[in-house]
Amino acid sequence: MEVTLDANAVIALANDEPDAVYLKVLRDDYHQRGLITLSVGRSTLLERIPKGATDPPHVIAEKRIADAGLNIDRVALYRSGPSLGVYCRGCNAYVYGVGLERSYAQLIHDVITGEKNIDFSYYQYRERRKNDPVEVVQKRWHNQKNDTLGLFEHVKWGGDIFVTNDKGILSKRDKFASIVPGRILTPKETLEELDKMTLPLPQNPAGQIRLEVQHCEICRLKQQTAR
Repeated sequence: MEVTLDANAVIALANDEPDAVYLKVLRDDYHQRGLITLSVGRSTLLERIPKGATDPPHVIAEKRIADAGLNIDRVALYRSGPSLGVYCRGCNAYVYGVGLERSYAQLIHDVITGEKNIDFSYYQYRERRKNDPVEVVQKRWHNQKNDTLGLFEHVKWGGDIFVTNDKGILSKRDKFASIVPGRILTPKETLEELDKMTLPLPQNPAGQIRLEVQHCEICRLKQQTAR
């Protein structure tokens, strides 16, 4: 079973915050015994950089990983996943493409940003907020984009459980349920969920495509051509 730790979960583990008690069991018991595979996405390189930090982001991220005790066998660090595939009902085929990935990422972005009115494109957002300090605009946009990237890449590599204590993401779980396969859980909920499962834990086939659309761009082009 593929379990993703977001940046907040990694930081909680590194700093021995209250959620660390559950995360340590995931790491030292479930992962070490080979029952789950822990993954950490690339977005952790960019999230929660301390104010005034002089070290580059990758150095800060590496220290967090070490402090969290995640430099161990089989933890997939800074994972990105293969190209996103989607099953198209109209074509009865699997389709891939950069445009499809962008559309799906924007779908996640729209749920995450909600009423905040933060554009998917940084340049569009910067233009609208051109009278605001650059640092404020960058911080707000990157915070939302990193959350989007974390969930997006979790889906790309076939993650089953996305572990976070981010209240913003957790508060939108009902909306994510229809677009993000698997579960979004807190560290405690993850441990409770795994404890209820019968061993061996379920494993999704590698490369399994779990997203579906009614019509893809190819379908739409065919329909336009047929008119």
